[in-house]
Amino acid sequence: MSRRRLFAAIGLGIGVVALVASGAAAAGISNGLVPGNSKNSSEFVNAAFIDSQGNYLSIEAMSGEMTFRTRTGAAVSENTTTVFIYGFTPTGVFGSGCWTTPATPFDIRGDHSATMSFDSSAPGVAPCPGQLLSSVSGVGASMMPISTMDDVNGAVIVSVQWTPAGVAGEDRSTVNMSCQSFRAVSQNDAVQQNSNATATISSFTIQGIDPSTNEPVTVTFAGAYSTNFAFVTTISNNQTVNGPSTGTCGPFGNP
Repeated sequence: MSRRRLFAAIGLGIGVVALVASGAAAAGISNGLVPGNSKNSSEFVNAAFIDSQGNYLSIEAMSGEMTFRTRTGAAVSENTTTVFIYGFTPTGVFGSGCWTTPATPFDIRGDHSATMSFDSSAPGVAPCPGQLLSSVSGVGASMMPISTMDDVNGAVIVSVQWTPAGVAGEDRSTVNMSCQSFRAVSQNDAVQQNSNATATISSFTIQGIDPSTNEPVTVTFAGAYSTNFAFVTTISNNQTVNGPSTGTCGPFGNP
């Protein structure tokens, strides 16, 4: 893989974080405007690592309401935590996995430091039911692969720690929306903390074809990693909708 393509993939992580910071308002009307008050929140952690051989590893996790498109085309929604882990080598060997977990495997503290411990073989952990369409954080399908498991061998076991670097950035916004007789006010608060991160990869092995030999090859990412390209983000949304006592309008309102 060329260095240009490598850093384009790193830029993908930046794009995900940018969507998280800006997407809460859009998520608030994605299911239509319904009279009443609703509050929701989500959390997001991300770290991208490059080792001395040029291998790239990304670990991402988010919590909140997620909507997936299954292989049959049907959409399913879950309030869950989703974990994405993927890696590739300079020669083009690539592997990725997506899982949902019954309990959030990461913990964000008051100073926006965070820890994460994830084992894909733990009870209750399951492959994502399909492609991620949308989430309360605004992350959507354009950021995620259609396959929920791609060339990953065995269990994936990782632990990560995020340490704040610099001052957190906060984005507060108020969005007014309307749709027919419905009027909505959505107040959003997103806090993003740049971080240093360290990771211990106990198990993460991918398989593919080595372009130089055209032979099957397996690559293990087991080891210790560190990076200053990491983020911890929290989002809260408070939406009030006034309108008829019954019914809905949507799925998208008119600003």
